Amino acid sequence: MHETSKSIFHRLHDSRYATRYFVGDGIDIGSGPDPLSQYYEFFPQMKSCRSWDLKDGDAQKMKTVADGSFDFVHSSHCLEHMRKVDVALANWVRILKRGGHLVCMVPDEDLYERGVFPSTFNPDHKHTLTIHKKKILVAGQRQSARSDSRTAIQRRCEKDRASRCDLSLRSGETR
Repeated sequence: MHETSKSIFHRLHDSRYATRYFVGDGIDIGSGPDPLSQYYEFFPQMKSCRSWDLKDGDAQKMKTVADGSFDFVHSSHCLEHMRKVDVALANWVRILKRGGHLVCMVPDEDLYERGVFPSTFNPDHKHTLTIHKKKILVAGQRQSARSDSRTAIQRRCEKDRASRCDLSLRSGETR
């Protein structure tokens, strides 16, 4: 809980958040009681940051949000709760303006889940995510070991509005 507040000090030490990422109008998906907007004073180029939570609708589909609505999309510890990570990310990219930025934080499977999935810490986690980790053999089933292959999400980011998308997250479906 309060994941945005936990990460704010890191963001204050990286000037790109104030000068590049949190610039213009944005949306904070899954903000809950800890919205990014409470830190306006640290990001002077942020014009607005709309909070989006359960009461606003399905964060995976973002149906009521028009394409190209925001300069940035922020989400802290929400993606792992989505049923379909690829659909959620595609819609989050869809609502970005051309050249916009997606800032998405997720718990790393090795640091948070400690290699155990389904999660013993949060039963609502539908996925475990990590960066640049090769998949291993699970219960005799061969999984892809190509860590350098582009994901469908990366291809969608290149195809869609985002001019820069450094996503290389993979999800592990619940079994």
